[in-house]
Formats: sequence, C-alpha cells, structure tokens
Amino acid sequence: MTIVQQNPTGKNEGLFQAAIEYSRMGWQVFPCHPTGHQPLVANGFYAASSEEQQIRTWWNQYPQAAIGLRTGEASGIFAVDIDPRHGGGISVENLESEHGPFSGTVESQTGGGGRHLLFRWPDRNVPCSTGKIAPGIDIKGDGGYIILPPSDHKSGREYCWLIEQGPEESDISDAPPWLLERIFEETGSTSGTTQSCLATVNEDDAIPEGYRNKTLSSLAGHMRQVGMDEKSILAALTVTNQNRCKPPLDSQEVASIATSIGRYEPTSSWQAQAEHWPERYLQPMLSTHQQCEPVFRRMDEIEIEDIDWLWRGFLAGGKLAMISGNPGTGKSTISTDIAARLTAGATWPNGEKGYQAGSVILLSKEDAPEDTIKPRLKLAGADMSKVYILEGVKKPDFTGGKTVEAEFNLDEDLPALENMLNRVTDCRMVVVDPIGNYMGEAKGNDDVSIRKVLAPLAKLAMKYDVAILVIAHLNKNSEKAAIHRTLGSIGFVGICRMVFGAVIDPEDSTKQRRYLLPIKSNIGNDQLGLAYTTETELVGKTEHVKIVWEPEPVTVNIDDLGRKKNIPDNDVDISAIAGDLPISEKLTEAVHWLVWRLAGGEMSQKELVKLSHTDGVTKATLDRAKMTLGIQPRRQGFGKKGGWYWSLPENVNPADYLGEGWNEQEEFSETLQQDTDCQGVGKEAELV
Repeated sequence: MTIVQQNPTGKNEGLFQAAIEYSRMGWQVFPCHPTGHQPLVANGFYAASSEEQQIRTWWNQYPQAAIGLRTGEASGIFAVDIDPRHGGGISVENLESEHGPFSGTVESQTGGGGRHLLFRWPDRNVPCSTGKIAPGIDIKGDGGYIILPPSDHKSGREYCWLIEQGPEESDISDAPPWLLERIFEETGSTSGTTQSCLATVNEDDAIPEGYRNKTLSSLAGHMRQVGMDEKSILAALTVTNQNRCKPPLDSQEVASIATSIGRYEPTSSWQAQAEHWPERYLQPMLSTHQQCEPVFRRMDEIEIEDIDWLWRGFLAGGKLAMISGNPGTGKSTISTDIAARLTAGATWPNGEKGYQAGSVILLSKEDAPEDTIKPRLKLAGADMSKVYILEGVKKPDFTGGKTVEAEFNLDEDLPALENMLNRVTDCRMVVVDPIGNYMGEAKGNDDVSIRKVLAPLAKLAMKYDVAILVIAHLNKNSEKAAIHRTLGSIGFVGICRMVFGAVIDPEDSTKQRRYLLPIKSNIGNDQLGLAYTTETELVGKTEHVKIVWEPEPVTVNIDDLGRKKNIPDNDVDISAIAGDLPISEKLTEAVHWLVWRLAGGEMSQKELVKLSHTDGVTKATLDRAKMTLGIQPRRQGFGKKGGWYWSLPENVNPADYLGEGWNEQEEFSETLQQDTDCQGVGKEAELV
C-alpha cells in the first residue's frame, strides 16, 4: 500500500487517497475538522467506517477533512499517544530504561511534535486513559480516536509516518507485556470486561441553554449504539433532562429526540454492553450525593503558544474583538472591509502583509445582503466564494411534527453556528453585526446575562481557532470613558480581548475623517490606531460606501477626543452628498420621510430603498435615519424568497414628527421631489 503524503494535484487529493487506502486496510476512519479535529459526522467516531463508498462520500463532502482513526476493538488497534509538552518524552525515557524499548511497531509523528504508536488489540479491553501510565502518555483505546497522516495540525505542520515505520513498510505489532500490565494495573481493566467511554461521561455537569438538544441527542446516540430501545432511551433522557438541563427542555422535545434516534440500528459489537449501561451511567447520574471535582493544570505543564494573528494588533484567531461607535461612523463598512481582505489574502490597511486567505461567516440583521452587504464586499475586493451569510436556523415544530425557520440568536442557537463552522472548514472569522440584535433574551445591561451568552461564544472561537468580530453601539453618555460606553454594560468589553472605537475626528472641518482607536487590548498594542475616510462608488445603479484607510498609524487617545466640545453625540452622515442643506438637516429630512412612510405599518426594505431614491433620500442617509429612530429590521423567509421589513418602534409616535394631521398629508412625497438638489426639502420638515 502507498500512503499519499502530498499528492501533486493538491493537499485535498492526498487526504482523500490516504483515507481510501486506510479503509482498504480495514481501518475504521472518519472525517474530522481540518485543524480543530472534532468529528464532522453525526455520532462522531462511532460512525467510523472501512467501507470505501462511505469514505468517498465523506471526503467529497469534506475534501479538507483530517483523517480520524477510531481506536478500540472495532479497528483492532489501540494507540499510545506521547505528548512531550506534558512530560511524555521524559516518561518514555524512564519507562524504556526500566523495561526496554517499545517494539518497532507502526508509528507516526503528530503535528504537535508528539508520537503515536499503534499496537494490535489484545484479548483484554484497553480503555482510554490520560496520564495514568505516566505523565504525558495517553492511551487511546475503546471510546477514543487519533488523527492520521497526512492531516494538518493547527500549527500548520503535517502528521507523518516515521521512516520505515509507516503501515506500508511495517506491521502493527503486539504491545510489550509490561505495557499491557501497566495499562491494566493503572486503569483497573479486567479480562473479558468491555469498558465503554460512556462510563466516563461527566454526568454531574449542568447542560445550559443552547446545548441541551445537542447533548441529549448525543447521549441518545450512545444509548442506541449499545442496543437500548426507544422506550429505555426516553426514560434515561427524561431523567437527564430534569437533573442536568438548565432549564429542562419541553417533554415533547425530549420524546422527539428519543424517537428520532430510535430509528437507527444499534451497533452489534456494542449490544452486549447494553445490560451494563444503567449501572455504569444512569445510576451514578441518579445519585443524590454528587461530587464536584476541580479541573486544573500546573503551569509547568502548559506550553507557551504564539497568538494566531490574522491582523497583528487588531484581529486574532481564537479571540473576540469588538468595534463600537455611534451610528454613522462606518462600523459595518469597516467589518466588511476586513472580511474582504481576509477572503482575498490582501494587504492590511497598515501595510502588513495578509496571511493565507480564509472564509468569513457574516451575521447581519441591519443590512440586506442583496442591496448593501454584497455591493460593499464587491467594492472592497472580496472573494465572494468565501463569504457566507448565516440568515437563520431550522428548528423542530413539536406541535406539527415539522421544522420551522427562525431567526438566529446566540442565546439559544450557538450549536447551529458550530455546525456551520464544521462545514466551512477554512473559516477564519465570524462577524456579528450588531451584537445587541443577537442576544436573545439576555439583557444588554446585565453583566451576568451578557457573560452567559458571550462566554460560550469565546470558547467556540478558541475551539475552532476563528476570530469573532462583534459590532456594538456606544451609549449617549459622552462624559464617561469610552470603555464604559459600549451598549449598556461593561460585560461586553470585559469578555472581548480587543475593543476598538470608531469616532469622528473633531478637528476635521469636513467631518468626514474618522478614527479607529483602541479602547482596550489584552493581547496587542493599545496605543496605535488608524484614520480613515469614506468614498462612494456606483455598484450597478446605486452608490455604496467603501472605507479609504490612511497608511500611517495614529496615536490618539479616544477619551481625549471625547473631551473636545465640538464632537456631537450623534455623529454626522458619513456619505452625504454636498448640497445647500447642512448635513444635520439632511438627516432630519430623512427621519421625517421615514416616519411618514412607515406610519401606516411595516414595509419591505426593497420598497423603501426604491422609494427613497425616487424621493431624493440617499441610501446612506436612509441608513442613518433608520439608526436614529431605532428601527430593527425583521427578516421574513430565507434565501432568495426572503426579505427584510422595517417598522417603527413602539416608542415612536408619528404625530410627534408629522403633526396631529399627519395621516392627511399625502402630498408630502410630491413636495419632497420638488427640490431633489437639496435632498428632499419639504414644507413638512418644519414640523420636526
């Protein structure tokens, strides 16, 4: 057999061919995330297969996937995982000086600099264990898996077989007797007893919102694997739901999970264990005397790792960053510019060379992809094939037995974002714009609620090594320091590793120059910012805004700017066209027009943009008017059939803007059109 380490036609082909060859050897393999190495298929490593057609299907779907090998009786292999970062190298030296060297079995070098030694499955069960044999030596047996060459490590290095010790050159040998004795002694494994990793599930952990459905589905899958029927699965899930889910799921939803999983056939090699399930898993869970064990590491066991900078000082993989500012400062356009540069691998605004191009996932509830986001991306030079819009989620409708489409929110739907990260395997950044629209039931001024939502998001960023950029608004209290002005709570600032403010330059007479300045940074330089202006260009028949960066960094303190008296609380329209009216009057006209249009009820964004163009209100000014009124667009439908709809907030009374007789002023649109050079001056503007 020949394992293809680097196929001339590309890395993806090499992974595919290697997976095929492993399957032909009878190894049970499955696709994993290219760098995070989480399983990409339902039921995880339990779904591993040696069927060639299944392998072809998986790698056609996930061509960049790392190759996972399920260890245990199913593959007839267990592995010794030696991690020098945790003392594995010294442990091996000590063991070999006492017992002699490991036999010359098949061995690979991991992408992290460790070793994987593969041994033939013995006549006794070998359970998984971590550090029980010796520090830095883990055993991957039943209930575990390892990554095979030529998969990538997050460091960028490949897993590779040692010279003359790959499966094409060497046979997998029996483990040395002393090693097996040590495994059985330290792990307590006894002859003839199969210990599933299910017994190691930490059943004392609470299952928070956003993870309940996924966790119960996973547990149900494990139970079905060992042969439990639907009724038994439902009984176990019901107890788990009541004891661990915070708050518990609806009983109908739990029943739906049991029914769905019960349709699958159990795995025959696990069926014999079914009778041991209650005593190993369910009974400990039911115990009223639960113990809380600490999870800790000593600092001498932790290896220093470099920060994975996407844009040095501004954006890092595995970290949360934030841009906050008043309406009209171009926050969303900045995020679009960053996304475009990342997808194209382009140079950053400060001249720093761009890294390897990657994909971006966008969440945006204020701008439509068709008429705003895509044109901005096009102006910024984005690779459109690497930009994804997460528009919503599909959820089960337990009243009708079907699925329904709903808006995405971080409070409940984080597993959907993780699912997408598993599919978009080259994703490097997720943009959430604005964060306040995705908080679900969490309160924006409550630190506990905010951390409940953002802490899991931060963990997701670390797990998949992606940067997450959130956009936020500043509150109106200009007397406070900028760090205290983001939304309603410092909780947003506290959990983000880098926070930047987008503000106007008070000394620029044109009011068009802006700054992107650090508010705080835990990992980078908190002194250097950038200056920028905006330009408008036609995309199709419509003008759209793009960011124009100044190349030299600036050392301006954002709080010093806030003390200057000529900065208005509400920033000006960044892209208004020069005319006879002051910019503030342009905005007032647009607010007045928008209230008039929406006074009769909800309207589609497409129709509003079309009417605004006819009535002499620019798209940029319309956006500012929307923000000024606090309008939050609502998505109806998904994909090309869907659209965004605007309506006035409950606290906006049309009479306050249009006068008591507003419903009789149908001539307003005609009046606006009489002077489009002045951007729609009408008599009714005096009513504002």
